[in-house]
Order: sequence, then structure tokens, then C-alpha cells
Amino acid sequence: GEKHRRSTAAALVGAAFGLASIVGPLFAALLVGFGFAAPVASACALILIAGLVARAIPAKTTPVGSRAAVFALPLAAVMPYLVLAFAVVLGLSALQPTMAFLVQDRLAIGTTLAVQYASFVSVAFATCSFVIQALVVPMLTMSPHRLMMVGVAACCGGIGFCLVAADLADLVVGFAVIGAGFGFVQPGLLAGAMHVTGADRQGQVAGHMQSAMSAAWIVGPLAGTAAYSLSIEGPLLLAAAATTAGTLGYSALMAIVSRSGGSNRARPAGWSNGRPASRP
Repeated sequence: GEKHRRSTAAALVGAAFGLASIVGPLFAALLVGFGFAAPVASACALILIAGLVARAIPAKTTPVGSRAAVFALPLAAVMPYLVLAFAVVLGLSALQPTMAFLVQDRLAIGTTLAVQYASFVSVAFATCSFVIQALVVPMLTMSPHRLMMVGVAACCGGIGFCLVAADLADLVVGFAVIGAGFGFVQPGLLAGAMHVTGADRQGQVAGHMQSAMSAAWIVGPLAGTAAYSLSIEGPLLLAAAATTAGTLGYSALMAIVSRSGGSNRARPAGWSNGRPASRP
């Protein structure tokens, strides 16, 4: 159905980002031998090429209604997804800057070895997220809501496993489960938000979702570092608390929308009170 197609498309987009997060650092490590500016120059060139390719792809949709109507996105429809996206990404981003410190303190090893081991943990997270989004989600017929709930449960389970981890293998498994959970959550968020707003607002919805995630990537590392200064397990506890709070907020907002509007589906742009809006 329509929801499954959107979930699959969102999963493939997320998988592309996940694959890039794996290949990118390896690519930079190979290029740094040609000078420290080589990775930066290559990144600029790749972005330019991607922009040219995107510009060459013909658009399959056309604007509907007036300019004001096209840009009038009903935030109530997507707010539950924005809240959950911000919370989940905040929790995950809080773990990123403190991962090596967690490995070092938990395993009582030197700094150099801790950085190397932390890279294994990061690769496990990224790889599982990629596999789930590229291979697993497209084969399933789960609704966006169920994808998100399965993902949230996996993230919390992985965080709990990391809290009791005794060695490197435990940490790798724990972060792999967290990565798998994020692999379920991300396509569910994007597909769900896009489904409730209509086909003509896809770009706006994607922009709002990426803005929420970007804001979380700004706040998360700062919050994670502050939490680590209080406790070794602080970032993990923060991630669990943020994910839980985001899920509760999502559920509460969805219940409110369901009681007030029913389907939570936005009308097409350019329509008012069930009829096409008049154009000047």
C-alpha cells in the first residue's frame, strides 16, 4: 500500500545516509595521505556533483494552489513526529562525543586503544542501521507507527545492554542493537510524517524533519558531555530518558490529534473548507 511504499522509500534514503557514514571516514582516511586539504576538496567536489545530478532529475510534481497555500504546512499534523525525531536523535547524538571515553573507562584501557575500540562500536552501529534500512524494512509490511515502536524498543534495549556491558563484545552488541533500532525508527518517522500531510508537501515535511534532527545534533553532544561529567553512564541514561520522553510525547500528541481531527491527514494545498481556494 501507500504507507509501505513510503516506508520503503524512506528506509532506502536512510540507508544511503548510513552507507555514506561508513564509507565517508574510510574515504577520508585514504585521501589524507595526499594532504589534509584533500578530504575537504573531495567533499566539495562530491557535493557539487550531487547538486548537478539532482538539478538534472526532472521534477515529478507541480505546485498546487497559491504560493501561500503551498507553504502553509499544518504543524499539528507532523508535531508528533517532530517531537519523537528530536528526542531519539538527541539521545543518540549525546553518545557520539563520549563513546571513546565510555570504552576507555569501562574497559580500563589506554587512550589510543580506546579510540580504536570506539571505532569498532561506531561501525557496528552504522552497519546495523544500514542493513535494517536497506534490506529489512523494504521486505516488511509494517506501518510507520509500528516501525517506530519496534525501533524505540530496540534502542532502549540496546542502551540497557550497554549499561551492564562488561567487555568490548558487549558494547559492540549493545550499540549494534541501538543502530538496528534507529534503522527502524528513521524510516517510520519520515514515512509517517509524509503520509499525514499529502503529496504536495513532501519537501516541506522533509525540511521540518531534518531541521528537528539537526537541532538535536546541536544540543545532543553538549548535553551528553555534561551528563558524562556527572557519571560514566550519564550519556546512556540521558539517551534512554530522551527516547522514553519522546515516545510518551509522541503518543500523547497522537492521542490529542486523534480526538480532535481523526485522521491527522492534511488537506491538499490550495483547498479551503473542502473546496478549491480562489486564485487571484
